[in-house]
Amino acid sequence: MMGRMTPIEADQVSRVLLGDAIAARRLAVDHGPLVLSLCSYLADDPEQEFVRTWVAIVAELASWSGDPPLDRWMAGVAHLRFVNAYGRGARGLVVSLGSRGPRRGEPPRGPINQETVAKALSELPHERRRVVIFSHVAGMPATRIAATEGVHVDKILARLHQARGYVARQLRGDLPPWDELSQLVDGGLSATEREELEARVVSEPDMAAAWEDMKTLCAVLDSPRRAELPTALLDELIVVPAQEPEPPVSHWPWMVALLAVVAGLTIALVPPDPVVGSLGSGTHELAGRALVSAGSSQVDLNGSARIEVAEDGAIHVEVLEGRATLVGPGGRKLIVNAGSSRSLDGAGGD
Repeated sequence: MMGRMTPIEADQVSRVLLGDAIAARRLAVDHGPLVLSLCSYLADDPEQEFVRTWVAIVAELASWSGDPPLDRWMAGVAHLRFVNAYGRGARGLVVSLGSRGPRRGEPPRGPINQETVAKALSELPHERRRVVIFSHVAGMPATRIAATEGVHVDKILARLHQARGYVARQLRGDLPPWDELSQLVDGGLSATEREELEARVVSEPDMAAAWEDMKTLCAVLDSPRRAELPTALLDELIVVPAQEPEPPVSHWPWMVALLAVVAGLTIALVPPDPVVGSLGSGTHELAGRALVSAGSSQVDLNGSARIEVAEDGAIHVEVLEGRATLVGPGGRKLIVNAGSSRSLDGAGGD
Protein backbone atom coordinates (compact mmCIF):
# COMPACT_ATOMS: atom_id res chain seq x y z
CA MET A 1 0.00 0.00 0.00
CA MET A 2 1.21 3.49 -0.86
CA GLY A 3 -0.18 6.99 -0.85
CA ARG A 4 -0.68 9.31 2.09
CA MET A 5 -1.52 6.74 4.75
CA THR A 6 0.29 7.07 8.06
CA PRO A 7 2.42 4.20 9.43
CA ILE A 8 -0.23 3.66 12.12
CA GLU A 9 -2.99 3.38 9.50
CA ALA A 10 -0.88 1.05 7.37
CA ASP A 11 -0.22 -1.21 10.36
CA GLN A 12 -3.87 -1.17 11.43
CA VAL A 13 -5.20 -1.99 7.97
CA SER A 14 -2.61 -4.74 7.50
CA ARG A 15 -3.65 -6.33 10.78
CA VAL A 16 -7.32 -6.17 9.82
CA LEU A 17 -6.56 -7.85 6.49
CA LEU A 18 -4.71 -10.61 8.37
CA GLY A 19 -7.81 -11.25 10.48
CA ASP A 20 -6.77 -9.49 13.71
CA ALA A 21 -10.07 -9.05 15.58
CA ILE A 22 -8.66 -6.42 17.95
CA ALA A 23 -7.42 -4.29 15.03
CA ALA A 24 -10.78 -4.73 13.28
CA ARG A 25 -12.61 -3.52 16.38
CA ARG A 26 -10.28 -0.52 16.66
CA LEU A 27 -10.95 0.35 13.02
CA ALA A 28 -14.70 0.27 13.68
CA VAL A 29 -14.33 2.44 16.79
CA ASP A 30 -12.25 5.02 14.88
CA HIS A 31 -14.21 5.22 11.62
CA GLY A 32 -17.57 3.58 12.27
CA PRO A 33 -19.26 6.73 13.64
CA LEU A 34 -18.84 8.51 10.28
CA VAL A 35 -20.39 5.62 8.35
CA LEU A 36 -23.22 5.30 10.88
CA SER A 37 -23.89 9.05 10.52
CA LEU A 38 -24.23 8.68 6.75
CA CYS A 39 -26.60 5.75 7.20
CA SER A 40 -28.63 7.68 9.78
CA TYR A 41 -29.52 10.29 7.16
CA LEU A 42 -29.89 7.99 4.18
CA ALA A 43 -31.38 4.65 5.29
CA ASP A 44 -34.73 3.60 6.71
CA ASP A 45 -32.98 1.17 9.08
CA PRO A 46 -29.65 2.93 9.80
CA GLU A 47 -28.08 0.29 12.04
CA GLN A 48 -28.77 -2.65 9.74
CA GLU A 49 -27.64 -0.64 6.73
CA PHE A 50 -24.51 0.33 8.66
CA VAL A 51 -23.65 -3.33 9.29
CA ARG A 52 -24.08 -4.17 5.59
CA THR A 53 -22.07 -1.11 4.54
CA TRP A 54 -19.28 -1.83 7.02
CA VAL A 55 -18.97 -5.41 5.75
CA ALA A 56 -18.64 -4.00 2.21
CA ILE A 57 -15.97 -1.54 3.38
CA VAL A 58 -13.89 -4.27 5.05
CA ALA A 59 -14.24 -6.47 1.95
CA GLU A 60 -12.80 -3.63 -0.18
CA LEU A 61 -10.13 -2.60 2.33
CA ALA A 62 -7.28 -4.25 0.44
CA SER A 63 -7.89 -1.86 -2.48
CA TRP A 64 -7.29 1.28 -0.40
CA SER A 65 -3.97 2.83 -1.44
CA GLY A 66 -3.78 5.67 1.06
CA ASP A 67 -5.32 8.34 -1.17
CA PRO A 68 -7.91 9.66 -0.44
CA PRO A 69 -7.67 9.54 3.37
CA LEU A 70 -9.22 6.46 4.94
CA ASP A 71 -12.41 8.12 6.20
CA ARG A 72 -13.15 9.69 2.81
CA TRP A 73 -12.34 6.41 1.06
CA MET A 74 -14.85 4.65 3.33
CA ALA A 75 -17.41 7.35 2.56
CA GLY A 76 -16.82 6.68 -1.14
CA VAL A 77 -17.57 2.97 -0.71
CA ALA A 78 -20.71 3.86 1.24
CA HIS A 79 -21.72 6.39 -1.43
CA LEU A 80 -21.50 3.79 -4.18
CA ARG A 81 -23.65 1.41 -2.13
CA PHE A 82 -26.37 4.05 -1.70
CA VAL A 83 -26.25 4.98 -5.39
CA ASN A 84 -26.72 1.33 -6.32
CA ALA A 85 -29.47 0.87 -3.72
CA TYR A 86 -31.53 3.98 -4.50
CA GLY A 87 -30.54 4.74 -8.08
CA ARG A 88 -29.25 7.84 -9.80
CA GLY A 89 -31.30 10.93 -10.46
CA ALA A 90 -33.02 11.64 -13.78
CA ARG A 91 -30.81 12.86 -16.61
CA GLY A 92 -31.06 16.40 -17.93
CA LEU A 93 -31.61 19.67 -16.13
CA VAL A 94 -32.32 19.70 -12.43
CA VAL A 95 -35.93 20.72 -11.95
CA SER A 96 -37.01 23.05 -9.18
CA LEU A 97 -38.17 21.45 -5.96
CA GLY A 98 -40.74 24.19 -5.52
CA SER A 99 -41.36 26.05 -2.28
CA ARG A 100 -43.42 24.56 0.46
CA GLY A 101 -42.06 26.65 3.27
CA PRO A 102 -43.94 29.29 5.30
CA ARG A 103 -44.78 32.54 3.51
CA ARG A 104 -43.64 35.99 4.63
CA GLY A 105 -45.47 36.97 7.78
CA GLU A 106 -45.78 33.40 9.04
CA PRO A 107 -43.64 32.44 12.05
CA PRO A 108 -40.57 30.25 11.38
CA ARG A 109 -41.19 26.53 11.76
CA GLY A 110 -38.53 26.14 14.41
CA PRO A 111 -34.87 26.60 15.17
CA ILE A 112 -32.19 25.50 12.78
CA ASN A 113 -30.73 22.49 14.57
CA GLN A 114 -29.95 18.87 13.78
CA GLU A 115 -33.49 17.68 14.50
CA THR A 116 -35.28 20.21 12.28
CA VAL A 117 -32.68 19.97 9.53
CA ALA A 118 -32.86 16.17 9.52
CA LYS A 119 -36.64 16.29 9.19
CA ALA A 120 -36.45 18.65 6.22
CA LEU A 121 -33.71 16.56 4.60
CA SER A 122 -35.87 13.44 4.87
CA GLU A 123 -38.40 15.07 2.49
CA LEU A 124 -35.82 15.53 -0.28
CA PRO A 125 -35.44 13.17 -3.25
CA HIS A 126 -32.72 10.67 -2.42
CA GLU A 127 -30.20 11.89 -5.01
CA ARG A 128 -30.31 15.43 -3.56
CA ARG A 129 -30.12 14.18 0.00
CA ARG A 130 -27.04 12.09 -0.89
CA VAL A 131 -25.25 15.14 -2.31
CA VAL A 132 -25.86 17.18 0.85
CA ILE A 133 -24.83 14.39 3.24
CA PHE A 134 -21.70 13.29 1.41
CA SER A 135 -20.64 16.89 0.80
CA HIS A 136 -21.12 18.08 4.38
CA VAL A 137 -20.84 15.01 6.63
CA ALA A 138 -18.12 13.15 4.71
CA GLY A 139 -16.42 16.22 3.22
CA MET A 140 -16.32 14.66 -0.26
CA PRO A 141 -15.55 17.09 -3.12
CA ALA A 142 -18.21 17.64 -5.76
CA THR A 143 -16.00 16.10 -8.46
CA ARG A 144 -15.81 12.78 -6.59
CA ILE A 145 -19.54 12.76 -5.86
CA ALA A 146 -20.23 13.45 -9.54
CA ALA A 147 -17.99 10.56 -10.64
CA THR A 148 -19.93 8.08 -8.49
CA GLU A 149 -23.35 9.51 -9.36
CA GLY A 150 -22.52 9.44 -13.06
CA VAL A 151 -23.48 13.07 -13.74
CA HIS A 152 -21.64 16.30 -14.51
CA VAL A 153 -20.19 18.21 -11.57
CA ASP A 154 -22.41 21.21 -12.39
CA LYS A 155 -25.47 19.06 -11.75
CA ILE A 156 -24.04 17.98 -8.37
CA LEU A 157 -23.55 21.64 -7.39
CA ALA A 158 -27.07 22.48 -8.57
CA ARG A 159 -28.48 19.64 -6.46
CA LEU A 160 -26.48 20.84 -3.46
CA HIS A 161 -27.73 24.44 -3.73
CA GLN A 162 -31.34 23.43 -4.36
CA ALA A 163 -31.27 21.01 -1.44
CA ARG A 164 -29.89 23.62 0.95
CA GLY A 165 -32.43 26.11 -0.38
CA TYR A 166 -35.29 23.66 0.17
CA VAL A 167 -34.27 23.03 3.79
CA ALA A 168 -33.95 26.79 4.41
CA ARG A 169 -37.42 27.42 2.92
CA GLN A 170 -38.91 24.74 5.14
CA LEU A 171 -37.52 26.46 8.22
CA ARG A 172 -37.51 30.15 7.30
CA GLY A 173 -39.96 30.82 4.45
CA ASP A 174 -39.44 31.15 0.72
CA LEU A 175 -38.87 34.83 -0.03
CA PRO A 176 -35.07 35.21 0.35
CA PRO A 177 -33.17 33.80 -2.65
CA TRP A 178 -31.96 30.75 -0.73
CA ASP A 179 -30.42 28.92 -3.69
CA GLU A 180 -28.30 31.98 -4.52
CA LEU A 181 -27.26 32.38 -0.89
CA SER A 182 -26.17 28.73 -0.96
CA GLN A 183 -23.96 29.50 -3.95
CA LEU A 184 -22.46 32.37 -1.98
CA VAL A 185 -21.15 29.71 0.43
CA ASP A 186 -19.34 27.75 -2.27
CA GLY A 187 -18.43 30.46 -4.75
CA GLY A 188 -20.82 29.23 -7.42
CA LEU A 189 -21.72 32.71 -8.68
CA SER A 190 -20.11 34.93 -11.28
CA ALA A 191 -18.14 37.90 -9.98
CA THR A 192 -20.97 40.32 -10.86
CA GLU A 193 -23.67 38.13 -9.28
CA ARG A 194 -21.58 37.71 -6.17
CA GLU A 195 -21.00 41.46 -5.79
CA GLU A 196 -24.72 42.18 -6.22
CA LEU A 197 -25.72 39.55 -3.67
CA GLU A 198 -23.09 40.65 -1.14
CA ALA A 199 -24.32 44.24 -1.52
CA ARG A 200 -27.86 43.12 -0.72
CA VAL A 201 -26.64 41.18 2.32
CA VAL A 202 -24.97 44.33 3.62
CA SER A 203 -27.80 46.77 2.85
CA GLU A 204 -30.98 44.74 3.45
CA PRO A 205 -31.78 43.51 6.99
CA ASP A 206 -33.86 40.55 5.71
CA MET A 207 -31.02 39.43 3.46
CA ALA A 208 -28.50 39.83 6.28
CA ALA A 209 -30.65 37.64 8.54
CA ALA A 210 -31.12 35.08 5.75
CA TRP A 211 -27.36 34.94 5.17
CA GLU A 212 -26.78 34.23 8.87
CA ASP A 213 -29.43 31.49 8.69
CA MET A 214 -27.68 29.93 5.68
CA LYS A 215 -24.34 29.91 7.51
CA THR A 216 -26.02 28.33 10.54
CA LEU A 217 -27.62 25.69 8.31
CA CYS A 218 -24.25 24.80 6.78
CA ALA A 219 -22.65 24.60 10.23
CA VAL A 220 -25.38 22.20 11.38
CA LEU A 221 -24.91 20.06 8.28
CA ASP A 222 -21.15 19.98 8.86
CA SER A 223 -21.38 18.47 12.35
CA PRO A 224 -23.82 15.58 12.63
CA ARG A 225 -21.23 12.82 13.08
CA ARG A 226 -22.06 10.31 15.80
CA ALA A 227 -19.53 10.44 18.63
CA GLU A 228 -19.25 6.66 18.96
CA LEU A 229 -20.82 3.39 17.94
CA PRO A 230 -23.32 1.80 20.34
CA THR A 231 -21.63 -1.08 22.14
CA ALA A 232 -24.27 -3.58 20.99
CA LEU A 233 -23.69 -2.57 17.36
CA LEU A 234 -19.93 -2.80 17.77
CA ASP A 235 -20.28 -6.28 19.29
CA GLU A 236 -22.46 -7.31 16.35
CA LEU A 237 -19.66 -6.31 13.98
CA ILE A 238 -16.61 -7.77 15.70
CA VAL A 239 -16.37 -10.07 18.69
CA VAL A 240 -12.89 -10.37 20.15
CA PRO A 241 -12.66 -13.93 21.49
CA ALA A 242 -11.59 -14.44 25.08
CA GLN A 243 -8.01 -15.60 25.37
CA GLU A 244 -7.69 -19.25 26.26
CA PRO A 245 -5.49 -19.95 29.28
CA GLU A 246 -1.94 -20.80 28.32
CA PRO A 247 -0.88 -24.37 29.11
CA PRO A 248 1.43 -24.71 32.13
CA VAL A 249 5.09 -24.21 31.31
CA SER A 250 7.27 -27.23 31.82
CA HIS A 251 10.77 -26.60 33.18
CA TRP A 252 12.10 -29.98 32.09
CA PRO A 253 13.34 -28.82 28.66
CA TRP A 254 15.45 -26.12 30.27
CA MET A 255 16.88 -28.56 32.81
CA VAL A 256 17.75 -31.02 30.05
CA ALA A 257 19.36 -28.23 28.06
CA LEU A 258 21.43 -27.17 31.04
CA LEU A 259 22.65 -30.73 31.59
CA ALA A 260 23.45 -31.02 27.89
CA VAL A 261 25.57 -27.87 27.97
CA VAL A 262 27.43 -29.12 31.03
CA ALA A 263 28.06 -32.38 29.20
CA GLY A 264 29.46 -30.47 26.25
CA LEU A 265 26.56 -31.28 23.93
CA THR A 266 24.72 -28.88 21.61
CA ILE A 267 20.95 -29.02 21.64
CA ALA A 268 18.88 -26.74 19.40
CA LEU A 269 16.14 -25.18 21.45
CA VAL A 270 14.84 -22.71 18.85
CA PRO A 271 11.86 -24.14 16.96
CA PRO A 272 12.04 -24.06 13.18
CA ASP A 273 10.49 -21.08 11.32
CA PRO A 274 6.85 -21.69 10.42
CA VAL A 275 5.86 -22.50 6.88
CA VAL A 276 4.21 -19.37 5.39
CA GLY A 277 2.17 -19.43 2.20
CA SER A 278 -1.21 -19.69 0.52
CA LEU A 279 -3.28 -22.81 -0.19
CA GLY A 280 -5.33 -23.12 -3.35
CA SER A 281 -8.55 -25.08 -3.68
CA GLY A 282 -8.26 -28.81 -2.93
CA THR A 283 -7.09 -30.99 -0.03
CA HIS A 284 -3.80 -30.28 1.73
CA GLU A 285 -1.95 -32.05 4.54
CA LEU A 286 0.42 -29.99 6.67
CA ALA A 287 2.69 -30.97 9.53
CA GLY A 288 4.76 -28.89 11.90
CA ARG A 289 4.50 -25.14 12.34
CA ALA A 290 2.59 -23.32 9.57
CA LEU A 291 0.91 -19.94 9.01
CA VAL A 292 -1.03 -20.04 5.76
CA SER A 293 -3.89 -18.35 3.91
CA ALA A 294 -6.60 -20.83 2.98
CA GLY A 295 -9.55 -19.60 0.92
CA SER A 296 -10.91 -16.49 2.65
CA SER A 297 -9.36 -17.39 6.03
CA GLN A 298 -6.00 -17.85 7.74
CA VAL A 299 -4.79 -20.98 9.53
CA ASP A 300 -2.16 -20.92 12.28
CA LEU A 301 -1.10 -24.56 12.78
CA ASN A 302 1.15 -26.13 15.37
CA GLY A 303 0.94 -29.88 14.75
CA SER A 304 -0.55 -31.70 11.78
CA ALA A 305 -3.84 -31.18 9.96
CA ARG A 306 -5.81 -31.91 6.83
CA ILE A 307 -7.18 -28.73 5.20
CA GLU A 308 -9.84 -28.70 2.48
CA VAL A 309 -10.26 -25.44 0.52
CA ALA A 310 -13.40 -24.91 -1.62
CA GLU A 311 -13.64 -22.74 -4.74
CA ASP A 312 -15.87 -20.21 -2.91
CA GLY A 313 -13.27 -19.64 -0.16
CA ALA A 314 -14.83 -21.97 2.44
CA ILE A 315 -12.45 -24.20 4.41
CA HIS A 316 -12.69 -27.36 6.50
CA VAL A 317 -9.83 -28.11 8.91
CA GLU A 318 -9.30 -31.47 10.65
CA VAL A 319 -6.53 -31.39 13.26
CA LEU A 320 -4.71 -34.71 13.65
CA GLU A 321 -2.13 -33.57 16.21
CA GLY A 322 -1.55 -30.37 18.16
CA ARG A 323 -3.97 -27.54 17.48
CA ALA A 324 -4.86 -24.88 14.91
CA THR A 325 -6.31 -21.37 15.09
CA LEU A 326 -8.68 -20.36 12.27
CA VAL A 327 -9.23 -16.65 11.54
CA GLY A 328 -12.14 -15.77 9.26
CA PRO A 329 -12.35 -12.69 6.96
CA GLY A 330 -14.42 -10.83 9.56
CA GLY A 331 -11.86 -11.40 12.32
CA ARG A 332 -13.64 -14.34 13.96
CA LYS A 333 -11.29 -16.86 15.61
CA LEU A 334 -11.85 -20.58 16.15
CA ILE A 335 -9.55 -22.91 18.12
CA VAL A 336 -9.42 -26.49 16.81
CA ASN A 337 -7.73 -29.10 19.00
CA ALA A 338 -6.39 -32.54 18.04
CA GLY A 339 -9.07 -35.02 17.06
CA SER A 340 -11.64 -32.38 16.09
CA SER A 341 -12.54 -30.35 13.00
CA ARG A 342 -14.22 -27.02 12.15
CA SER A 343 -15.38 -25.23 9.04
CA LEU A 344 -15.67 -21.58 7.96
CA ASP A 345 -17.56 -20.39 4.91
CA GLY A 346 -16.24 -17.70 2.58
CA ALA A 347 -17.79 -14.96 4.74
CA GLY A 348 -16.31 -16.25 8.01
CA GLY A 349 -19.42 -18.05 9.32
CA ASP A 350 -19.75 -21.69 10.33
